[in-house]
Amino acid sequence: MSNTAIAEEQATKACQFCGAIVLDVAIECKQCGSNLNEPAGSTTPTSTAGISADTANIPETLGLVALGIPMAAIALIWLWVGSMNLLQSPGSKLNLILCLTVFSTAILIAAEAAKLGMGGSGHVPAPEGPTSKKSFRLSRGKKKKGDGPVGWLVGCIFLWPIYFPAYFYKRSKFGQKNLLGWAITVTVVFVWIFVLMSSAIDERMAEVRGFFER
Repeated sequence: MSNTAIAEEQATKACQFCGAIVLDVAIECKQCGSNLNEPAGSTTPTSTAGISADTANIPETLGLVALGIPMAAIALIWLWVGSMNLLQSPGSKLNLILCLTVFSTAILIAAEAAKLGMGGSGHVPAPEGPTSKKSFRLSRGKKKKGDGPVGWLVGCIFLWPIYFPAYFYKRSKFGQKNLLGWAITVTVVFVWIFVLMSSAIDERMAEVRGFFER
């Protein structure tokens, strides 16, 4: 093989979509999977790996249900647990509602994250506006450790007040509505009413103990 042929095989270029260095003869980018034969100004790059770049048509049902669960929990705590006497074990009911809220929302968030392709699985987010090296990398979503469905599941279980509202911002990068404002409001109200009700139960129990200790 001639030196010219070897040089042609080893020549490289930058992907016009993500900036990764690939062979000059490559057809598909090894980093983002885009078709290198498409012009750099294309706003809908296609992947020869068969990955769809459009997540806008994915129903938002899971996210809306996940957002509605804490709202229902708030109503249950205020109307149901708040009307109980100590013989009905309001503390255990309160903790049960907390666990069900955290675990159910974590599962729904993880399921939606899987559908949206967070963490590099399934779909990738559609680009927003003119494509550039930086904006396209952001719009396709970075494959960060803990950014996938499992990461969101674990994060919501152990750090629910942080991960729950954070997810409703993250999902907006994948073609879904940005519900961060609603999520923050629901999170603050849920945590506040849980702490308030827990304190009220503890005070009533302390009063009862004090009465019998006289």
